[in-house]
Amino acid sequence: MLVFGGRSAEHHVSIRSGLAVIQNIDYLRYTVNILYLSLSGQHYCFQNINSLNKAKVFLKSYKQASEIISSNRTITHIQTLNYLRKTDVVFSLLHGRGGEDGVMQGLLESLEIAYVGSDVYSSVITMDKLCAKIILNNEGVNVTPYLSFSKYHFNIQKKGIIKRIKSSFPYPLFVKPSNYGSSIGVKKVRNDLELDQAIINVLSLDNKVIIEKAIVGKEIEVAVLEDINLMNRPTISPAGEIKVNDDFYSYKAKYIKKDAASFTIPADLNHQQNKELVMLILNSIYLT
Repeated sequence: MLVFGGRSAEHHVSIRSGLAVIQNIDYLRYTVNILYLSLSGQHYCFQNINSLNKAKVFLKSYKQASEIISSNRTITHIQTLNYLRKTDVVFSLLHGRGGEDGVMQGLLESLEIAYVGSDVYSSVITMDKLCAKIILNNEGVNVTPYLSFSKYHFNIQKKGIIKRIKSSFPYPLFVKPSNYGSSIGVKKVRNDLELDQAIINVLSLDNKVIIEKAIVGKEIEVAVLEDINLMNRPTISPAGEIKVNDDFYSYKAKYIKKDAASFTIPADLNHQQNKELVMLILNSIYLT
């Protein structure tokens, strides 16, 4: 079963992921059920997609897929759980809160349903940038220099926090919510006014703010697939380099602006750099 949509701010990103999988999955090997979660909390199910033609029908009108809900949210949850229990494996493409933060993973583990992706513990840690930075930093893995503070502390210590930020990092710098993905809420700021506005914006989204030093360098991404036998080394994809033709790799650059970013695969790294990258990955993924 493919699950996508959700009620987070990354709803539309999740839809893009879901539709991409629907268009590319091997229907000779899999019969697919789809669970679409609307922003308003409604659940829609489309069952037994076993051909690309059926998938195309769904793609034309996924919001009008056979509705399995009533006005009673308790009934909605029960019916959805029954659909989940009947599936062999869940491929969750939910983004952000409720999807990548351990909530969905915890539900599926409680129901003893197999699923694709990171487990509960890994999801919780990596969704929270501050938590991930603290763990990596404590284990000697270099992270971008940063400061963090909560909504509560900013409310009572605003002047002191702003002073500490300005004394720690030169402009430009980055302001980020700790618990969002897809670059939502991330701002590159160049002056005091932009800094203040960016912090206020982040605090409207999240309870924790991260301030990062701006780093000039290559942006490299790698996919890692753990083996079912944990004694075996994970499969690590070739590194890819993201080349941004915009101010930075923002939400708009990722999903809205045409030609705002391009990808080079494999990345332009020498043998030693690739070796160091693999060691960094292996050291990082087993910290938890």
